Amino acid sequence: MIKPTQWQQVEEVYHAVLALPLDQRTAYLEQACAGDATLRREVESLLGYDAQAADFIKQPAVDFAAQAFAEEQSTMQMGQRISHYQLLSRLGKGGMGEVFLAQDTSLKRQVALKLLPKQFTADAERVQRFEREARAASALNHPNILTIHEIGQTDETHFIVTEHIDGQTLRQQMKSAPMNLSAALDIAIQMANALAAAHAAGIIHRDIKPENVMVRQDGYVKVLDFGLAKLIEMRNADFGMRNEDAETLVQSPDGNPQSAIPNPQSTLPGIVMGTPRYMSPEQARGLKVDHRTDIFSFGVMLYEMIAGRRPFEGETASDVMAAILKSEPPPLTAHGPDTPRELERIVSKTLRKEREERYQKVKDLLLDLKSFQQEISSAAVRTTVERETKRPPSWFMPTLISLVVLLIVGGLGWWYFRREAPPPAIGRPLPLTSFPGFEINPALSPDGKQVAFAWNGDKQDNFDIYLKQVGSNARLRLTQHPAEDLSPAWSSDGNTIAFLRRLDSRRNELLLISALGGSERRLAEVVIADSTRARWPALAWSPDGRWLAVADRAAGDETEGLFLIDAQSGEKRRLTRPPINAHLDAAPSFSPDGRTLLFTRFSNVGTTIAMFLLSLSADFAPVGEAQLLKASERFVQSPIWTPDGRYILYLAAPNVGAREQTELRKIPASGAGTSEQVAVLEGSINEMSLGRHLVYTRSSNETDIWRAEIPPPGQPPSQPQRFISSTRIDNLPKYSPDGKKIAFGSTRSGAGEIWIADADGSNPVPLTSFGGPLIGVREWSPDSQRLVFHARPEGQSDIFTIPASGGVPKRLTTDSSDDVAPSYSRDGRWIYFVSARSGQYEVWKMPAESGDAVKLTSDNSGMPFESFDGKTLYFLHLGPERGIWKMPVEGGEAVQITGPVNEHALAVGKEGIFYSPAPDATQKGSLQFLSFATGKTRTVVVADSPIGGMIGLSPDQRFLTFAQSGQRNRDLMLIENFVVR
Repeated sequence: MIKPTQWQQVEEVYHAVLALPLDQRTAYLEQACAGDATLRREVESLLGYDAQAADFIKQPAVDFAAQAFAEEQSTMQMGQRISHYQLLSRLGKGGMGEVFLAQDTSLKRQVALKLLPKQFTADAERVQRFEREARAASALNHPNILTIHEIGQTDETHFIVTEHIDGQTLRQQMKSAPMNLSAALDIAIQMANALAAAHAAGIIHRDIKPENVMVRQDGYVKVLDFGLAKLIEMRNADFGMRNEDAETLVQSPDGNPQSAIPNPQSTLPGIVMGTPRYMSPEQARGLKVDHRTDIFSFGVMLYEMIAGRRPFEGETASDVMAAILKSEPPPLTAHGPDTPRELERIVSKTLRKEREERYQKVKDLLLDLKSFQQEISSAAVRTTVERETKRPPSWFMPTLISLVVLLIVGGLGWWYFRREAPPPAIGRPLPLTSFPGFEINPALSPDGKQVAFAWNGDKQDNFDIYLKQVGSNARLRLTQHPAEDLSPAWSSDGNTIAFLRRLDSRRNELLLISALGGSERRLAEVVIADSTRARWPALAWSPDGRWLAVADRAAGDETEGLFLIDAQSGEKRRLTRPPINAHLDAAPSFSPDGRTLLFTRFSNVGTTIAMFLLSLSADFAPVGEAQLLKASERFVQSPIWTPDGRYILYLAAPNVGAREQTELRKIPASGAGTSEQVAVLEGSINEMSLGRHLVYTRSSNETDIWRAEIPPPGQPPSQPQRFISSTRIDNLPKYSPDGKKIAFGSTRSGAGEIWIADADGSNPVPLTSFGGPLIGVREWSPDSQRLVFHARPEGQSDIFTIPASGGVPKRLTTDSSDDVAPSYSRDGRWIYFVSARSGQYEVWKMPAESGDAVKLTSDNSGMPFESFDGKTLYFLHLGPERGIWKMPVEGGEAVQITGPVNEHALAVGKEGIFYSPAPDATQKGSLQFLSFATGKTRTVVVADSPIGGMIGLSPDQRFLTFAQSGQRNRDLMLIENFVVR
C-alpha cells in the first residue's frame, strides 16, 4: 500500500505524464518510476480513470460500455405481455436495461419489471451466476430491502420482477429540500437495518448510494438492487473495466422511477461517470471488497445527508479517487457548527480509510445510531415539556417557595455533614483507535496533537511504536524491529521519542527515535524481568530533557528499582530500591517542575498496591526516602500528574481482576487531603496519559469457560470448545472430586460471585452473594461437600469456606495481611494457602476447621497444590523465574520443574502436571503436560489466545477447563480538552 507521504510524488508524476505527447508517456513513466512498482501502479491507476489517458487504455472502457448498451433499443410496447405481466408504463431506461410499471395478471397487483439487456445475458454461465446472486438477495425478506418477486425468462428476454415503490429516491429527496437531522437519522437507521440483514446472509451490496435507496410516501425506506452490482462487476470484466468504472445510476425523466438505472447518454468527455464518489478506498484501488465497503459507502451517504455535500469532491473522477485515497473529509462541524460531537464520531468511524479502523459490523454502527437517536429524542422531549408547561395556579407559587426553602435548608444540612460534591462533568470518551489486537502504553505529545503508543499489528504478532494524529485517521509506524517495542515517552520539545525494546524476558534496550521516524539511537540496556508479559509502562522523560527514568535491576539486585539514564551519554543513576515485600517499581512520572518523581510499587503477585513520591534535587538526585501517597483504595493503577502539578490522577477498581467499570480519582500531590472521584469510566481501564486531552486504554474481554479433551500420547493437540458462557465474565472453573458439579466465577449477577453448575455446565446457580469484594481462587474439599476460597469484604484478603449446597461463608483467617489461593490437602485435614504475613508471599498451611498456620516455604511462592498421593507439594515461584516448583509435604528442599507459567494456569493430575507456558508476542495459548513417569513435556491443547487463570481437571483425567477471551482487544480512548478541577 502506498504511504501518505508518497502521494505528492504520485501526483507530480501523474500530471507530468498528462502534459506529454502520447508517444512519450510510456518512456517517461519507466524513467520517473525507476523500478518502483507501487508508484507506477498508482499513477497508471489514476491515468486509467481519466479520459485523457486514452493511449493507455486504447478506448475508454466506459465509452465502450455505453456504446454497447446503446446498441440495443427498446421495442417494447405498452400493453404488451411478458410472461403473465402486462406493461403499463416505462419508468426508466439505461445500461442496466429498462424498467416498467407492470400489472401482475395472476395476483392482480402492480409490480416493477426490469428487462436485462442481451449484453448481460448472452453468456449462459454469467446468467447462472447472476441468478444465484439474485436468488440469494430475494431470500433476504427484510422490510427495508426491495422484495424480489421473480427472476424469469421468456424467449431471449431475462427479467426481474420486484415490488413497486410509490415514492422518491433518496437523491430526489435531498435535492428537493434540505434534510434535517431527525429525518437523516431515521433513513440511516433503516438503511443500516437493511445492510445488517444482508451482511448476515453473506450478501454485499457493493453499490450503496442515494440512487439505490427509495423512500416511500409513508417514510419507509427500501434499499434496491442487492445482487445487481455483482452482475455489473461480471459484465465490466468483458469491457476491461474495473467495477468502480460502472456508470452513475440516474433517474428517469418522468420523475417517478421504480429503481435507479444507468444512462449511457450521460457520459461526458474527460469525466468517468459512475459511483466513484461513494466508493471505498479498497474499491478505488481495485482490491477485493467485503462488507466493510458497504459501511464506507453508507458513511459517505450519511455525511451527505447531514452536510448537504459529499465528503470527497473533485472536478474529475481521478480527482475524486485521489481524495478518497489520501484526503480526510472536512469535519461535519465545518458545514454545521452545531453538529453533535457523537454524530461526528460515528460518521468519522464509517469513513476510515483502513478497513480495520472502521466499524467491523453494521450491527455495531446501527447500535450507535440508535443510541444517538434516543439521546437527541430525549433532549427534544425535555425541551418540549419545558416549553409547553402551563402557567401554575395562584396558590402554587407560595407553596413552591416554601418547599424550596425547606429543601435548601435540608440540603445545606446534608451538605454540612456529607461535604462531598459530585464530580464535575467531563467530555464524552471517543475512540482514538479501533485496531484489532492491543494498543497499549499511550503517550500524549506535549502539544496534544499526537499520541504515541505500542500496537501488536494487524496480525497481532509483534509490538511496534506508532503515532496517531488526534482528530485524524492518519497514523505513522515508527519502528519495525522483530523484537517488541514498548513504553514510548516524548521529550519535552516533542521532537524525540524514547522507547524500550524487549530483547528477551529480562533484557531491554532503551532507544531514541525522531518523532518523524528514521534511524534509532541506543542509549543503554536495562533489566526488567516480566515473564508474565504484562508490558507495564516503565519509562518517563524529565521536563528538561536531560534524563530518562526507567525500571532496571543492577547486578546482585533481587528486584527492579528506578534508575535515571542520561539522555546523551547513557550514564545510569539509582533512584529507588524496593523493599523485600515488593518486586518492581514502575510507571515513573516526573512532576511538571521536575522536582518530584511519582511511581507505583508492585507487590509480589504483580498487583499495584501503592503510589509513592520521591523528592529530587536540582541535579535530580534523590532527597530522602520515597513517601507513600496513601489513597483510600487498596488497588490503584497508572497514577499521573495533572498539568498544574496539584493533583495525582489515578485509576481505582472495586476489586482486582474482572471489572466492567473503572473509577477515575484524584488526590492532592501534597498528601494533605483525601481522594475524590473524578468520573466513572466504562470498561476495564489500564493506562492513562494526560495533557491537553486524556488518553487511556480500555480492555474489552468476552470471557467464557472452554473445555478441551486431553489427547492420548502420540495424538495431536486438541482444540478447545466453548463450555460455559454468558453475556458477562465467566472464569476459574473447577470440577468437584465426585465429578457431579463444577464451580466457577461469574459476574452475571452484577458482581463477581461463585456459581455452581452440573458437570456438563447446565443449571448454574449462585453460591455466594458478597455483592462486590473480589472472590478469588476456589477449591473443592475431597468429599465434594465444601469449597474454600478467598475474598476481600474488609479490604485485606481472607480465607473462607462455604457448603456446596449453600449457606453462610465461614471465615478461617483474620490476619491483617493478604491470605489468598487456598486449596485442600488430599485427606481434607489441611488447607494450604498463600500469605504475605511474613513480609513476602509464601505458602502456609492450617487445619481445615481453622487454627494456627504454619509456614512451609521461605521464598516468593504461591498457588499450592498437593499431589494425589499426598507426599509432594507443588507451587508457583513468584520471582522472575515464575515456574512450577515441588517439595516434600513434610518439608525439605524445593526444586524447579518447569519454565515460566502464565498467571496461575496449572493443575496437578494423577500422572503429571498440566500448565500453560507464558505467551509470546503472538498472544497464542497452549496447555502442556509434564509426565511424572518420563519427565517429558508434550502439548495437549492449542488455543487462539493466551490461557491464564485457573485450570480445571476433571476427576476422570479426561477434560481440562479454563477461561479464555473470545475477543480480546485494548483500544485507545480520548476525552478532549480534559480538565481536572
